[in-house]
Amino acid sequence: MSAIWLAVTALALLVAAYVVARAHWPRRPRTKERDSPTMRQALALQRRELAAEATAQGLDESEVQALEEELALDALDRLPAEGNDAAAGDGLPGSDAPPLLPSIIAAAAAVALAVALYALWGEPHARTLADAARLMDAARAGDEAALDRLRTALEARTSRQPSDRDGWFLLGHMRMSAGDFTGAASAFATLHRIAGANPQVDLAWAQANYLADGGSISTATRAILDRLFADEPNRPELLEMLAMDALRQGDFLAGARHLARALGQPMPDSRRRILAETLALARGRLDLGRPLVEVTIDAAWEATEQAPWLMVFARPPEGGMPVAALRVPAQRTQTLVLDAATTMTDGASFDNAGPLRVVARLSQSGEANAADVEAVAEELADPSAQPRVRLRLGGGSAALATPAVE
Repeated sequence: MSAIWLAVTALALLVAAYVVARAHWPRRPRTKERDSPTMRQALALQRRELAAEATAQGLDESEVQALEEELALDALDRLPAEGNDAAAGDGLPGSDAPPLLPSIIAAAAAVALAVALYALWGEPHARTLADAARLMDAARAGDEAALDRLRTALEARTSRQPSDRDGWFLLGHMRMSAGDFTGAASAFATLHRIAGANPQVDLAWAQANYLADGGSISTATRAILDRLFADEPNRPELLEMLAMDALRQGDFLAGARHLARALGQPMPDSRRRILAETLALARGRLDLGRPLVEVTIDAAWEATEQAPWLMVFARPPEGGMPVAALRVPAQRTQTLVLDAATTMTDGASFDNAGPLRVVARLSQSGEANAADVEAVAEELADPSAQPRVRLRLGGGSAALATPAVE
């Protein structure tokens, strides 16, 4: 940044010095008007006209000479005073040049004004801000110098341009990376006031508030989450935050419900493993004798194909809306649990569900009604008995019926 300020100041000083020097630059010597070709030509023309007139009127020589002398004196009287200005003839600075001290003062004021205007309208951190994406990656990788450099640039930028939405958004994330959760929440709150409600901003704001409050959801944060949940109920980051808050309060069923729903959304594999382990721990705190159905799936798909989504649900024998459902990325073999944490309606349970039909589907799109392969268990499963169901999808057999229920 200092190099840019030095460059701006140096340029302003250079321009000011040129202006002062140009104002006091030596004038080119003025050519005396009496020696100019124009003056000589005019005088010669008047003398010829005088001679022609004298001949026409028959004037004698003494009268013609007197008229020529009068003509020459008249020409001298018409010469400007600066024609005899010694300073101009000697090529020295002209008498009309401004005084030196006022010129220097005016130049200094111009330099100060130029630097001040650049501070107001310019962007001394332009190179840093243009490199923001790379610096953010470096900061995430633990480069403290990159983090401090970009954070300083963003703080200066938002101070000069308080309505810069991108500046506030990046500043909030930089403060989050630095562990300044209170500062990050302030940045996102400012952005919310400027730009209004936005899911991406609201989520970051809620996360910053949540961390700033020590992992608890305050009334203000709850209002943000309720607004988000109404628009995007399956957003994994939102569900994860709600799950952590529920687990912190000892509501393991609600925590498991949020985690199970979050695992049905796209996310990085590393994050999915953490949430799956957290879900297993939450379920371990539930009643071991609760109604549930344990479903093991053997799935097959072409090696060249992307792993599809696996959907498992339990519905009444006569059909209709599933009582419980779960969606996860498919594996070759995996075991899933359908229980109160996977019911289709919040607060529903398996206590009085009765015998259910278990269905499994593979789908590349992940849509519930877009099954590429489906398997249906032959026997009904009663959740109160905690049955184990095994199904096969793909590989030449749609369903493995023996044993369908253990």
